[in-house]
Amino acid sequence: MTVQVDWLTSFVAVVDHGGFAAAAEAIFRAQSRVSAHVGSLERELGVQLFDRRARPVALTPSGEAYLAYARGTLTQLDLGRNAVAEVNGLIRGQLAVAAHPSAAASFLPRVIRDFRRRFPGIHVELVEEFVHVDEALLTGRVQLGLRPRYPATQDGRLRGVPLWSEPMRVVVPAHHELARVGEPVRTEDLGLYDLVVPGHNLGQTEAYQMLLQHDVTPTVAYLTNIPQTLIALVRNDLGVGFTNSLAVDGCGHDGVCVLPLADPALVREVAAVFETSQEFAVIRSPFWQAILDAPLPAGTVDLRPAPIEAPTQR
Repeated sequence: MTVQVDWLTSFVAVVDHGGFAAAAEAIFRAQSRVSAHVGSLERELGVQLFDRRARPVALTPSGEAYLAYARGTLTQLDLGRNAVAEVNGLIRGQLAVAAHPSAAASFLPRVIRDFRRRFPGIHVELVEEFVHVDEALLTGRVQLGLRPRYPATQDGRLRGVPLWSEPMRVVVPAHHELARVGEPVRTEDLGLYDLVVPGHNLGQTEAYQMLLQHDVTPTVAYLTNIPQTLIALVRNDLGVGFTNSLAVDGCGHDGVCVLPLADPALVREVAAVFETSQEFAVIRSPFWQAILDAPLPAGTVDLRPAPIEAPTQR
């Protein structure tokens, strides 16, 4: 079987950009060329990868099965080019990083800025994946992810390295009784209010599970992964916010009051996550070193390890 890299690039671009025309624009190729590449790949594999009757085009079951392998091949080729270039003193290539909103806003921009000054030949793509960081890693969409350590990675192919911890905060309307008191909030008091917490699925929501572990059964009125939406819901008397400090630090506080918690054990831990098969490449990369060297956001506690010794390649 002879599969060309250009065929894989066009195939993955159609998936990522939702269609042949958008893919052609994104990778600077004619739409006819992208269609020809995908057609050649389908003929070589003997299957249809896309259902072209769907709008937008959709992957067939065969396409779904092949996607991870296509991404993995492109990732390995790019990592190989980077390794060869590094040996020859010419750092180049690209890296995709997924992150939850508060990490993406408070930490990564400065890391990427300083990294690009040192390695202008490497393009870092920032992918803001609210709840699908693990999926993006396992499909090869990204090579590195930043996410809360809870929920724990369920797939043995993923490894997490702790980066920092940060305190949780309570957000109330400016006229709320807790705002008038102005003191740190007791954990048990959070069971008295309807809460607005970050998350997507209640069973996998960090803030909800955190309270359960501290013997508080919370009533959750709203879930949102967007910090500004959480603040807006609180401002409009739709609940009391319970979220991590970096999420609220990056938002305006008009109409709300942000309060600390009395219990210092209520903290979020953030980790860098990568696929174990990519560990050697990730921890040898200059971007990993940039993460280990970068100043952490104010108010966080550094949990980063000493540089990890790269495992022996076999």
